[in-house]
Amino acid sequence: MAINMGSYTDTNLGGSDEQDNKEIVEDKYTGEQFEIERNTDFITILPNIINPLGCEHILNVFHGCPIDEDAEYNPDSSEIIPSQKVQDHNLSYKYIADMNKTHLTCSPGTREFDACLEVFEHLIPDHPDFDTITYMQVVHYAQDAMFPFHKDIAEDTDFGTMILQLNEGYKGGRLIVDGNYIAKNEGTATFFNNSTQMWHGVEPVYEGDRYVLLVWFGRDEDSMRGEEENNESENNDSTDSEMQSVSETTETTGSEVPLTDE
Repeated sequence: MAINMGSYTDTNLGGSDEQDNKEIVEDKYTGEQFEIERNTDFITILPNIINPLGCEHILNVFHGCPIDEDAEYNPDSSEIIPSQKVQDHNLSYKYIADMNKTHLTCSPGTREFDACLEVFEHLIPDHPDFDTITYMQVVHYAQDAMFPFHKDIAEDTDFGTMILQLNEGYKGGRLIVDGNYIAKNEGTATFFNNSTQMWHGVEPVYEGDRYVLLVWFGRDEDSMRGEEENNESENNDSTDSEMQSVSETTETTGSEVPLTDE
């Protein structure tokens, strides 16, 4: 697996070509299915890439949004059902979750979503696993808060993840991705893909408060369709090449080469 510090390149985001990670995904709106290929796991770390003012901007968004008192949390499924008002008006909503955490879900099209996006938008990799944002949250870890090691249970079209450290000075609360400890520096952004296959978690915070911005990304429909077309083209080219080889062998030997077993 590639672990990269600093800028993005096609090489450090592409990983190895040795693994066959093809799978079928379905567009949840049209029902159309595509064969795509998830890239080999990678981690890219950008230390202190966001300045303190940018982090403070996101923290102000978090603190400026009230708790959705009518939201219902199901600890068994880790799902939140926001209030009817939030659902009717597509609002961002904050709720208190388990393990001493508070989440602000930034709904697309809201001022909270746009305000956070403007801070990190220039960092999003030019890579199909990061085509579009599928989910965005600001999370507060209070003392004793943690996140057990896990593999994400995500939508079929979720591919990439970004975790942006919004503060420092707390004790504990280290992010660990695939066995790698990520520095707790304010403004450090960590990108990785294939979170459904990669173990990651957060150690308990035993003093202070930890704030992070979490963003999940997916591939857009054009990328998925393009991947499928490329795969079909490669298969057709391979078949044409095999047929050409058979034809050349026949011409050279003057004998018939059977294409099927008799």
